[in-house]
Amino acid sequence: MKYERKWNDLRNATGFAAACARLALPFYGGERRSGVVTAIEIAESYVNGEQISSTTARAGARAAIYSAYATDYAATDSTDADSAYAAARAAACAARAATDFTAAAIYIARAAIYASHAGVCDSELQIAFARWVVRDLSCDQLDEQIRQAAGAAIVAGDEELARKLVQGEIDV
Repeated sequence: MKYERKWNDLRNATGFAAACARLALPFYGGERRSGVVTAIEIAESYVNGEQISSTTARAGARAAIYSAYATDYAATDSTDADSAYAAARAAACAARAATDFTAAAIYIARAAIYASHAGVCDSELQIAFARWVVRDLSCDQLDEQIRQAAGAAIVAGDEELARKLVQGEIDV
């Protein structure tokens, strides 16, 4: 599934990136977990309406990247190191997406890719993507039945159907 789209609100896009990083967090087995968590929390704070400075976002991303590189030295199994590295990179992407508006789409897509490389099931990523796209389409003004139908349409690859459901052009 492609995770690239033109988002109406960058906060929703960053929310998706943060969700990817949060899903990848259990795959991070390194000693510097706090750096990964900090990066995710920075992105989530931005999604919740807090003003995040670019300095703070970059610092969070750097903390996650340092966590990623630290896994190479600590892991005894290269598969574990690869998963931990990818999980930390997903968090770094989420933090950068919070303030780097020109490259946000790249960071958001990379967060999903890194989460997948870490070991997150693609269906979990699709559900997270659907949830954030529906929120982006609806401005968070939907009842649960329409939200679920629109999410199912997105997972099935039909964003146009989801848009029509959200806009009330099709009754559920």
